[in-house]
Amino acid sequence: MNLDVRDILLELSMPKFVWIIELSTKLLIKNNKANGLIILDATEASTSYFDPLVAYVHNDELISFDPKTNDIVRNPLILNEFTIFANNLKKF
Repeated sequence: MNLDVRDILLELSMPKFVWIIELSTKLLIKNNKANGLIILDATEASTSYFDPLVAYVHNDELISFDPKTNDIVRNPLILNEFTIFANNLKKF
């Protein structure tokens, strides 16, 4: 992953547990690549509005939710293709 993007994501305020979703296309996934990312707060009980959203990075934009103002914050951020994380779930 681009080091600038990684640093920005690491600076975000994170809850204790998160869900991370990698976004890809059929062509990219065949090459173990992704081009987008969604980070959700796995501890957030409310599923209404954007409360669980920590970050959404796709189409050259970083979208996050500011719980203090209840606003969606949009910032330009170029996320190049990156290698997916393949060792998360174990086979049965």
